Amino acid sequence: MDEEQYTESTELVLKYQDGDKKAGEQLLENYENTVRMFVKMLYYGNFYKGNKLINSFTSLLCSKGTPNREERIKNIMSVISTKYQSYYSVEDIEQDIKEAILQTALRYDPSKIEKAFEYFFQFYFAYLLKANTIDRLDAPISLPKDEDTMDFIKSRRRSETVDKTGDVVRGNEFFVEDEPTSELFEGIDKEQRKLLKKYYLEEKTLEEISNEDEYDVTLNALSMRLKKIRNIIKENKEEKGIDIDDVNI
Repeated sequence: MDEEQYTESTELVLKYQDGDKKAGEQLLENYENTVRMFVKMLYYGNFYKGNKLINSFTSLLCSKGTPNREERIKNIMSVISTKYQSYYSVEDIEQDIKEAILQTALRYDPSKIEKAFEYFFQFYFAYLLKANTIDRLDAPISLPKDEDTMDFIKSRRRSETVDKTGDVVRGNEFFVEDEPTSELFEGIDKEQRKLLKKYYLEEKTLEEISNEDEYDVTLNALSMRLKKIRNIIKENKEEKGIDIDDVNI
């Protein structure tokens, strides 16, 4: 690529590679809109359909050939925003995005790419951003509904039990209203069992649950609440040596 073909960003990148910090700062200013866009997406879960840069990033999370891709991307965005609000501040995310931009700049080589930096940025930035952000989260991008500690709850979905008054109670409600006999639920109250029921038995999303009047909490707060309950169950299972197959709720 000839020097006369260099764009402003290309020239800034090459200066930054030579140690010019001011060139790096100017490059970040030029990509300020990109930083803002990804902050909104990662922290708040906003998805910008049709944006090539966003599509490149989300394609790494959900392949183009996946059925119901757009719906799955929305779900992924919802979980990403939940986790980022749990582990990051807006400022931290912004810094990680800027770092991905500068790392992309350092990897650009016009003698090999033979095109302006903007072209290289469109496809390489997404990989570095994913590595700088998503891959660093301490949990996968999903809220698992089928981990083995929950299978026994789901197995009760179609069951029914006679309560103390002699009335037949469906498994879902019995799980909440009656006091579970298993030590697995030690330390988990009725309201917490209700949340487990909604999420695992009724298979509602966290967003659907958070929008219900009885909760009126943010998606982040609800996610943390569910995480706390799962941790209690996990600790009970490990400390008491409980075999899930023998659990009687």
